[in-house]
Amino acid sequence: MLRKTVRVVFILLVFVAAIWVYLKVVAEPLVRDINLCKRESKELKYQLTQLEQSRVDVAEMKTAEHGRLDASRRMLRKRLVPEGSVSRHVERVLPALRMRARSLGLQVQALRDTPMDDAQRNRVDLPLTGTRMRLISARIRGSAWQWGLFLEATSRLPAYLTLSSVQGRMENNVEMRVEWILHHISGQEPLPHVPAELLNSASSLLERPIPPLDPGRVRDPGGR
Repeated sequence: MLRKTVRVVFILLVFVAAIWVYLKVVAEPLVRDINLCKRESKELKYQLTQLEQSRVDVAEMKTAEHGRLDASRRMLRKRLVPEGSVSRHVERVLPALRMRARSLGLQVQALRDTPMDDAQRNRVDLPLTGTRMRLISARIRGSAWQWGLFLEATSRLPAYLTLSSVQGRMENNVEMRVEWILHHISGQEPLPHVPAELLNSASSLLERPIPPLDPGRVRDPGGR
């Protein structure tokens, strides 16, 4: 009788252990997956509800063109310089402008930069709307021939500069008021149409000799 009881108890223990192992190894992961699916289903339902309320065409969002535009936006956002490094670009450009003008014998006055919130009022064709920009303005005096060399040199400055406006006043020497738009872009990932050499340091520009200009492009009023 005792042996029978021990045998029954042993069988019951084995059965309970088998059930525990089954629950632990098979059922518990299955329950977790079911709960996860329920949560994801709720999130998807919520997102679909939001889309329906905003009246967004889901089929339109899945077009190839939308995907390309979204990828382009992400790529361009990565190329923008963070706010903390904006001043470093200005610090590179202003000394380069000042030193290049003085090396050509031009007198530099009122060279300054101003933050820009709306570039469209300056009628500049920008590569990307919404980029952080600064307006660099200068009043520089010198001969017309040296001015031509200076404008040619500034086209190779170590930044993405767009010439916005040039106003001149003829006296003994020519006085020019020049404005540039400085676009802040990353030196690691320049925009496709910006040559990489434009993003080098200002010192390399200052060490480079200026190539002679085509006389047909810039002429000295004195005939020199």
